[in-house]
Amino acid sequence: MVQLTRDGGKTWTDVTEHIMGKPELGTISSIEPSRHETGTAYVTVDAHQLGDFDPYIFKTSDYGKTWEKISGGIERSESSFVHVTREDPKIKGMLYAGTDKGLYISKDDGKSWFRLRNNLPPVPIYWLTIQEEFNDVVIGTYGRGFYILDNIGSIQELNQEVLAKEAHLFDQRPAYRFQEVQGIKTEGRTMTTGSNPPYGMDINYYLKNPAKEVKVEIFDKDGNQVRTINGRKDSGVNRVWWDLRHEPTLQPKLLVAPQDKPWVKLEGREFRPLVTWDLDLYRGQFGPRVIPGEYEIRITVDGQTVSKRGEVIKDPNTAGTMEDIQKQVEFSLKLNAAMNEVVTAINEIEIIRNELAQLTLMNDDKQIASKAKELEDKILEVEGMLFDVNLTGAREDAFRNPMKLYGRISALASDVGGFGADFRPTNQQMEVYGQFRKQLDDIQVQYKRLMDQEIPKFNQYLLSRDIQTILKR
Repeated sequence: MVQLTRDGGKTWTDVTEHIMGKPELGTISSIEPSRHETGTAYVTVDAHQLGDFDPYIFKTSDYGKTWEKISGGIERSESSFVHVTREDPKIKGMLYAGTDKGLYISKDDGKSWFRLRNNLPPVPIYWLTIQEEFNDVVIGTYGRGFYILDNIGSIQELNQEVLAKEAHLFDQRPAYRFQEVQGIKTEGRTMTTGSNPPYGMDINYYLKNPAKEVKVEIFDKDGNQVRTINGRKDSGVNRVWWDLRHEPTLQPKLLVAPQDKPWVKLEGREFRPLVTWDLDLYRGQFGPRVIPGEYEIRITVDGQTVSKRGEVIKDPNTAGTMEDIQKQVEFSLKLNAAMNEVVTAINEIEIIRNELAQLTLMNDDKQIASKAKELEDKILEVEGMLFDVNLTGAREDAFRNPMKLYGRISALASDVGGFGADFRPTNQQMEVYGQFRKQLDDIQVQYKRLMDQEIPKFNQYLLSRDIQTILKR
């Protein structure tokens, strides 16, 4: 039965007989008073224990005096009976229904329904709520399962006007710049282990047709480009995640085997990555997290551009001030720029070394080999100050040779802006950076001499022997 009180529970009125079409002994599995209209409520009736598996959702707009069945648009099956119905807290007439096999949504107050699957398995949905702070749909299933659909803003905003556009960027949900708590998890992967959503800001957009190119760009309040992300190109609603970071550093691309280790091959790869085991250097190669504030989210679909404003909110649990964060980010960007300088030099040197190796392989002339070896020794002298040229990618590399400039800057950047807290850089960190900066400046002088003097001199020798020069750029 369905009972109604309008005086805080002092008196009750049975309105069950007014629900025309309700199975007589069906269970009232949920009642949802409307947040948008007084006197309106939605009632779910479950009659599967009577052998009736049809969906039953009823609506009243006059405090239960009259009711209408609004579940006709839910497809009928052996599992279509409904456990719970909820009304969207923001959008009037938007409803969610949890059946014994999945989730259904109505955008027109029950006149029509569509099933939302994504990666949700066909499970009984016994309870459902909208987490209003983050605008998430949270469902509870039979068997103690919980599923969360992060940010349903795109579904709320989706209408015929949006569907008619070639491309549409949905309103942006604010994103918290949380400092993640680091810990050790020992249980391993199991079927009962939950997973968190990706870190950062979800960017949602609609494409009427499949696109050839989708580019997502983030700009700060001064118009400076912070990040570029390749977007999904599928028709329909797409989602990409921005991890709230600036661009990562450039990637070193090793093309030549370490000296005296010819067994280290590319093995079909375009290049060998520069790997140092057992150290969290990779964290320093991320871009730093951005400063809390407003950002422009711009998406370009096959030349058509649309944009929206998005907000990044400071972690409310950290004690660092906005000034602390700003100084940390500025310092991290300096470190990233220094790493990019190092990587640019490494990659250019690796191209030269690879060309020298090819030159030696294609010529049997001992004099050419001798000249090439002489040049390579000078190159290795410069490159060996940038990174450990003996790295093979093996775990033992970390114990064989001292770390060079690239690894040291990476380690410092990891300490400052990888994962940690909202603090300004310490005096010691800035002093260490000053030492690294001086080392890099000294290496740049030697690198410039190599490029402006040694390489041209070697090329002149090759030309005198009617041989094609190296570094043909």
